[in-house]
Amino acid sequence: MTAPRRFPSFAIFLAFSIVAGLVLNNACGGGGGGGGAAAASGGTTGNVSVSLSDPPTCKAPNGDFQHVWVTVTKVRAHISQFADNGGTEGGGFSAADAGNNDDDHGNDGKWVTLIDLTQNPVQIDLLSSDDTTCILTQLGVKNGIPAGKYQQIRFHLLDNNASGAHTPAVNNCQGVGGFNCVDTVSVGLQLLLLGGNPSKGFKIPPGQIAGGALNVAHGQKVDLNIDFDACKSIVKQGNGKYRLKPTLHAGEVEVNKGVVTGRLVDAANGQPLTNGRFFVLAEQPDAAGNYRVVAQKLIDPSGATFNLCPLAIGQYAFVFGGTDASGAAYGPSVLFGVPTSTGLGDIPLHKVPGPSADLARIDGVVSTSTSASTATGADVEVVPMQSATPPGGSATLVTVPSLDGSSTIVATESGLACSAGTKCAGYSLFVAAGNPSVATFNSAGTFFAPPAGGDVPVSVSARAFVPGTQVLNCNPSTLIVSDDNGGATLVVTPGGMKIAGTIPFTGCTSGF
Repeated sequence: MTAPRRFPSFAIFLAFSIVAGLVLNNACGGGGGGGGAAAASGGTTGNVSVSLSDPPTCKAPNGDFQHVWVTVTKVRAHISQFADNGGTEGGGFSAADAGNNDDDHGNDGKWVTLIDLTQNPVQIDLLSSDDTTCILTQLGVKNGIPAGKYQQIRFHLLDNNASGAHTPAVNNCQGVGGFNCVDTVSVGLQLLLLGGNPSKGFKIPPGQIAGGALNVAHGQKVDLNIDFDACKSIVKQGNGKYRLKPTLHAGEVEVNKGVVTGRLVDAANGQPLTNGRFFVLAEQPDAAGNYRVVAQKLIDPSGATFNLCPLAIGQYAFVFGGTDASGAAYGPSVLFGVPTSTGLGDIPLHKVPGPSADLARIDGVVSTSTSASTATGADVEVVPMQSATPPGGSATLVTVPSLDGSSTIVATESGLACSAGTKCAGYSLFVAAGNPSVATFNSAGTFFAPPAGGDVPVSVSARAFVPGTQVLNCNPSTLIVSDDNGGATLVVTPGGMKIAGTIPFTGCTSGF
């Protein structure tokens, strides 16, 4: 058996966690504004404690990045998912906002500031080590947060072009002329472009918030977690520059809880799978019932145990997979119905059967155009999915691990290979060529059904976003293909390569 092929990857994984404890009382405090939110609950207010977490899953030597520095300035929330400050969706915080502490009132009087660091921006290396199991660093505390149902959260970074704004005490990005940057193995320090309108912040819409909104009722204590997945957030453009396309999820968590633990073992002998490259993915279904990743982690290579935290309160499907110390691939194990704050015990993984356990490779192309059939660009997230059927349930698609060498986020651009009237991009996905082993969690004992033999079908899911945002683009914005370039079912084999059918997005936003 040969080791799986490994290719340079520009993906980084991080979890960007903002834990907010809202201890409500009857006095209206600072950081107010939010007239509509306060009115909905009789004017009650609370406190916000903000922290940052980040499991650096794709840090070198597992990827091209050694450091990712971002400069945080503000986090805001709104009771309306449609609230806006005007202008194009963006992500930075500009000089125009420096010292402006009443943006809580916005243009409709309902913005609420959860954390304000504009006077003292904090620059953080997202690939540094955690101070605790879940937390990288504390960002601060805010008092006087109005109660209400918050359907939108915005996260602000300092604009690289900010002039006259307060800046971080130590700027590791000074050498590239900005405040957000990446340090790569291949080309050294590079500016991380934010794009869009620098005053608006990165938007987390209801579809990316657990339950559709953060509910703060009278007398309620709420803890908010924001997960920022950099593996799907940094795009290397055709011109060699790096751009941020945020992938953020939010949801209510339990302080010092929300931890799911377990250990990976070889299904054949029960021995712990140590010193490998194994991933754990926590997933929840989208509107179509297909399971999407909301948090993920690379299991510590020195052991087989894992803990994934903090997770928003609720139930998840957990998906496990990867390669062992020899490079042999293990097919996915899928566990449905996992609650937070749970110990899973041993999770059996099955090595890909046959004489070789090499990774399989899927190559393909995505293209984007407007409804008028003119070329336009988008950021496209591409992930592999497989069908899994929980005991007594119906078949559904789950996201399976994209292994080393995969390009899971691409930007469509003009190129010689693009069809007329489109912009396009190629992608590669590396997966284990094994069918899933499936179970439903049972606190009294969980039984995993062995994986089915025979063909290993895989689907490729693509979602198109307005460049630099997590605003879904195109009509429809999500496409799933399950055929190869010749129209047959997309079946993978160990060490083999397949060309997936082209994924053509139409009806996309013009102007990019």
